[in-house]
Amino acid sequence: MKKTFSLFLAFLLVVSCLVTIASVTALAEEEAPVNIAEGKHYTVSLSDVQSENYGYSADDDGGYGDGDQGERQRLTDGIRSSSGVEYMALGAFAALTAEIVVDLEEVESVCGFSFDSFYGFYGVAAPVSVEYLYSEDGETYTSAGLVPVEDAIVREEPAADGGSAIDFLLMLDEDVSARYVKIVAKATNYVWGSEIDVFATSSVIDEPSEEPSEEPSEEPSVPAETSEPETPPTGDSGFVALALISAIALAGAVIVKRNTK
Repeated sequence: MKKTFSLFLAFLLVVSCLVTIASVTALAEEEAPVNIAEGKHYTVSLSDVQSENYGYSADDDGGYGDGDQGERQRLTDGIRSSSGVEYMALGAFAALTAEIVVDLEEVESVCGFSFDSFYGFYGVAAPVSVEYLYSEDGETYTSAGLVPVEDAIVREEPAADGGSAIDFLLMLDEDVSARYVKIVAKATNYVWGSEIDVFATSSVIDEPSEEPSEEPSEEPSVPAETSEPETPPTGDSGFVALALISAIALAGAVIVKRNTK
């Protein structure tokens, strides 16, 4: 009876340790996507322009417009609008199509995109869609996907004057390599947004170094008089293994102790 009880306690101990280890490891390995578009420069190309340089003046920073050439660079400045009417946050265009190309400055591992939009006030009609394309060289682009307005995420907090605030979010099943990200926003009358997001879980893809290798030294190396063995680094898997071994050893100690009585 005592032996059975000891085995049962040991089993519970091992299971408990395994569950805890699995939870901690999962949290450690989980990487929250990071917006790598913030602060990056972009270019703008408009089609079917309804009003040139809408809401933009070179003399001051007022108005909702970003400038037909993206002069204000508001869509990657990190300032997000919640109501859709903040002057300093909006980068609007009075056009039916806005093609925005963000330069990430180096090739990145990209896992998703987002572009917010506001409508239902000041005569701003609902947008149509947003398509995301990516490229490594800025010349050949591949479409990552198109998000129609019906599939956009509606925010819980409405926009100003009872309008709507939505996010054209697109998360990828697999990361893609990109330096340039093209956003093609289709609108009914205005492209009305405040921020572009390009998400990455791991930064810069390493490229092979072109630096020549150093010439070997002509002088023979002198071995150190004494050396101590290095302790190998312990990663997540190492901690898991150590914890598992400890749990098993402790369980064995419980069994032995019970058996010796």
